[in-house]
Amino acid sequence: IYSRKGCTWQTKSGGCIFCRKFDNKVRIKKSEYIWEEINLLIDKYKIDFIWDVADTFTESKSWLVSFLKNKPQNISPYLLVYGRSTNINNEIAKILAKLNCFEVLIGVESGNDELLDKCNKGFTTNDSLNAASILANHGIKLYPSFVLGLPGETEKTAEKTLKFAEQLVSTGNVYQLACSILIPLPGSASFEKLQNHPNLKNKYKGFDRLPIEEMRRDWIEYFCDVDYYYLEKIMNEIFNLVEIKSSFGLPKGSI
Repeated sequence: IYSRKGCTWQTKSGGCIFCRKFDNKVRIKKSEYIWEEINLLIDKYKIDFIWDVADTFTESKSWLVSFLKNKPQNISPYLLVYGRSTNINNEIAKILAKLNCFEVLIGVESGNDELLDKCNKGFTTNDSLNAASILANHGIKLYPSFVLGLPGETEKTAEKTLKFAEQLVSTGNVYQLACSILIPLPGSASFEKLQNHPNLKNKYKGFDRLPIEEMRRDWIEYFCDVDYYYLEKIMNEIFNLVEIKSSFGLPKGSI
């Protein structure tokens, strides 16, 4: 389901360097409408797990209070939602727990604060650690997502991200994680930087279908100080920290 469209952080700051959202403003559904939608899904398809793909489910405390207040007493599906580390506090986590939130996906991205600042994330590694700890204290799983190849990435910073991933997993509440090497998506700030580089400014013009993998490798070559294959190695090591699994398709009661 979608509880909202658009990203508040993008609206406020222009967004993260690798992200391209086409929603120019944030639009939020009324909480009672969402419960009507969920009720329909339960009645028609017998679902017991909801994935809300809205960018930041945890953004507004007042909206979350309204969502909890309007929750029907006779249903309680598990929820997987997207959050932002700076939004997570004990009050928010308590509401999420009452909503039967199983897991919160947070874009942690890097274990290096300087790189986080360069890609305009608006939070620090300490924010992510704090969010992980709070969620764990309320019995909610953390789904951290990492992006390797941020501007200025080196072997040292990539290794720091691996260590940071290990630290988050050690909290004991990481159920699954995500990791990828940065893709300079068309319309993002990273794509604009790629196009403006003197060695690349004409390379990706006039394409109807862009060679994504080549763009990613060019990004690493011109905006990072690390070998692409080294980042692949770190990415695989991060994936190996947690057994590959999915929140979906599990036997009832197995979560």
